[in-house]
Order: sequence, then C-alpha cells, then structure tokens
Amino acid sequence: MLLNVNIITKIAMAKYTNRHDIDDGIYVYMQSNSSLWYARFKLHNKWYSKATKKKHLNQAIVEAVKRQTEFKIMLDNNLPVHTSRKLKRHAFSAVAKMAVQRMQDTKAYASKANYQKYIDTLNKYHIPFFGEYTIREIDENLLNEFDTWREKIIKHVPAKDTVKKHNAAMQRVLDEAVMQKYITQTELPKLTNNGQSGIRRSAFSKEEYKEIVKAAKEWIKESPRKKTQHIRELLYYYIQIAAMTGIRPGTEMEYLTYEDVCRGESKGKPFVAITVRKGKTTNYTGTRRIVVKNEIIKLIYANPYWSIGSDGVIKISSEKLFNLKRPDVLSKNFTKLLKRLGLEKDAHGNRSLYSLRHSYITWELEKGTDLLAVAIQCGTSIGMIERHYNHLVPTMFAHQLSGG
Repeated sequence: MLLNVNIITKIAMAKYTNRHDIDDGIYVYMQSNSSLWYARFKLHNKWYSKATKKKHLNQAIVEAVKRQTEFKIMLDNNLPVHTSRKLKRHAFSAVAKMAVQRMQDTKAYASKANYQKYIDTLNKYHIPFFGEYTIREIDENLLNEFDTWREKIIKHVPAKDTVKKHNAAMQRVLDEAVMQKYITQTELPKLTNNGQSGIRRSAFSKEEYKEIVKAAKEWIKESPRKKTQHIRELLYYYIQIAAMTGIRPGTEMEYLTYEDVCRGESKGKPFVAITVRKGKTTNYTGTRRIVVKNEIIKLIYANPYWSIGSDGVIKISSEKLFNLKRPDVLSKNFTKLLKRLGLEKDAHGNRSLYSLRHSYITWELEKGTDLLAVAIQCGTSIGMIERHYNHLVPTMFAHQLSGG
C-alpha cells in the first residue's frame, strides 16, 4: 500500500511540503515554492531529482516512473545524464561561452580569421536565439524556428555560403558539448543548409559610382574638424581603390602598406601592382599580386598621405595606407554618404563598402573579361563567380553564341 508522508526538510531555500512514496528508491514530492510535483529516484547508488511539471499526483507518478526508466537506459548504455539543476548550467549560452574561450585560447587563433567570425556569428545570431535552451533541447523543429527567425533578422533568405559559415560556428558549440560530455555524438542534431543558391549581390552602376566619388570629394570640406576631414579623405581614396581593384574591403584593404604598392612595366608600358598579404583567402592561397587600373597611378600621386619621392617612386614603408585606429569608421561614414545620396539600398539588399568589390566584378564581366582572370584578381573561384554573377555570365559569350 502506498503511503502519504508529510515531512518538512529544508532544501536550497525551499521546503518539502508533501511526499508520496511510489516504491523503494523512488518518490515524488512538493516544495513550498511550487505547486508542481518533483520526482526523486535512486539508480546505481546515486540519487537524481527531476521536475515532473505535473500538478496532479497520479500524473506526477507516471512521469516519475518514466523519468527513472529514461535515466536507467542512459546509465546502462554509458550515456550522460544530468539533473534539472545541472541542465541550467548546460544552457546553449554557457556551452557557447566555453567554445568561444577554447577558440581564443588556441595557438591558431591569431592567424585563423574564421575563429573571430565564428565568435561574432554566435554572439549575433545563435546565442540570442538558443541561449536558454539546453543542448539536448535543440532538435530539427527548433533549428527550423531558428531559420525563420534569422530570415526576419537579416530581412532576406541567407545565401548558402552564409548558412555554411553559421553552421560551422554552431558546430563549434556542439563539439564543445560532446567534449564536456553533456551530450553524445550520436545525439547531436543534424545541421542542414537551406540557404539560397546564387543570391545576387548588391552593386553600383557606373553612373552611381561616379556620383558617389564626386559626393565623397565634396563631403571632405563640409566638416570644420581636421580629424573628420582626414577620415573622409581616406574614404574618398578607399572607395576608388576598392572599386578599381576588387580587393575585399575589411582585412585585405586595412592591412595594405606602402611597400605593397609597386610600379612595373610590361611590353614597354607601365603598370601598378598591389600585393595582398592578409585577408580571407591568404591562409589557403598565400599572398596574391594584382594588377590595378591606370587610374590608381593618378590616385597615388594625388593622395597627400602617400609619400612620393622626387624620382616619382612611392616611399617604401611598412606603414598602412589606411592607417586608422578604428578602421570601421570608414564603413560607417560610407553608409552615411550613401544615405545622403539615397543609394543605401537596391533591389538586392543593403549596400556597403563590399558592394564596391561586387561592382568591380560586375563591370569586368560586363565588358567580357575572362572568368579566370577575374577570379585570380579577386582571390576567389570561378565557381563562386558563376553562382553569384550567373545573370551576367551569358552576356560574356553573346558574341560567340550569336555567331558573330
């Protein structure tokens, strides 16, 4: 016969108010701070507590037996089990914090740009959404909810490349959970990529670009502050170099130095080349030397911050071309400039400094430049260009295909 026993035992600021023994080594109880029943059972000489989330005794008894059976199966198969109190410590946000710390502690952190991108992605997307969920609660349904939420945040369906990076960041957390034995490898949720293939990227028309360059130059003197003028002048040159080289705004541009810019000669004609030493792909492909348009020569001579000797040779120096304590100030000012001109968006999304690179690729493809040449110049692959600029590729071969 089952017995009701009232006991008063103080446990972690709460008191037992009711207890119901189910069998040897298992009972349900209530606490003074809750109207729900809790289960407590003993397995392998260790006691476990688990919330039943039930108000009625009979339902709580069924849930308690169910929980005990689940735990027994996991223990018998050497699977990790945790009490409800421990589960709070195993929330996604806590595990993500450990994964971030592991990335930052690794010797490869300084040279592996992807680590910082993973950390930024986790902080911006995954932690805000999954934060309070435990790793075990993340399943296919929750991942689908995350996909829907992410689309609302970024206001469009992300590209497959973007989802691939997000999944890689998520995998760092899941791997951490396995290492901490919070979950087993076989229990991990499967990450899928439902991103949009070949998403078209925002770029500028040549007319818009000319308007931007003109406005950027006029904008310099509008501020009475020398510091602001200096930033805007650097932006003026930054815009043109990005649009005339295809160099990636961000790390590739920010780490360019005077000594990376050099003059050469080919078949009796002078040219300017820039060596890209640091950026997205340099860890895999090494440095790349790109030939830039002749207009760059004029910029080099016009830029008062670049030292040109009396012999017309650029001063060799390891000093950065765009030497700012906070390089992101250029991006912020570019956004302000676009808003002044009403050019901050097009049909394919928000525009940024990166749109200048997309503009370069677009213009080169439109005039029929060889795909391989564009890929090498921009430090990317032919496959990437075909995926994201496939609306332009057919026009490159229009002359041949038409029989002309």
